[in-house]
Amino acid sequence: ASSGVGKSFFMLNLALAITTGKVKFLDKFSIQQARTLYLDFELGESVHKSRLLTMCAQENLGADALFIKHLSPIDLLDAEWQSWLESQLSSLKIEVLILDPLSNIWVGDENAKVEVSRLTGFLDSLINKFKISVCVVHHWRKATKEFKAGGQMASGSHKWSAWLEHH
Repeated sequence: ASSGVGKSFFMLNLALAITTGKVKFLDKFSIQQARTLYLDFELGESVHKSRLLTMCAQENLGADALFIKHLSPIDLLDAEWQSWLESQLSSLKIEVLILDPLSNIWVGDENAKVEVSRLTGFLDSLINKFKISVCVVHHWRKATKEFKAGGQMASGSHKWSAWLEHH
């Protein structure tokens, strides 16, 4: 989605619904309870902690299977970060991984098919190895003189949408 429309807030609500096994999400979707790791690379601990406490109080829910980690931007194609993430998934017995936002989890060129394929390949390996679901927050392409609509498609290579269609 576009910047500033509440992608992170929506994902935090989804993470809370997943970890508590909320019967209905948005009065439309049934949610199966799962252990969730939310990796925030943008907002920081105070923002998420405040939002999460407010949501838990409103719903009268606790989130004992929701793990939120706040990190500076990283490169998930770096072997050390890959090892760190795999150890987190294993030790916390994670079933759903949320990455927010995509632009801060790697240093690759989001328009380069080969580079995008390397990142989605790594994410595929996590899906297969740990039997997890992965949710990725991503921005829409910004409008330009030549591309006025802007926010009608994901920013970067067509490999992003192809990866989603694959899953």
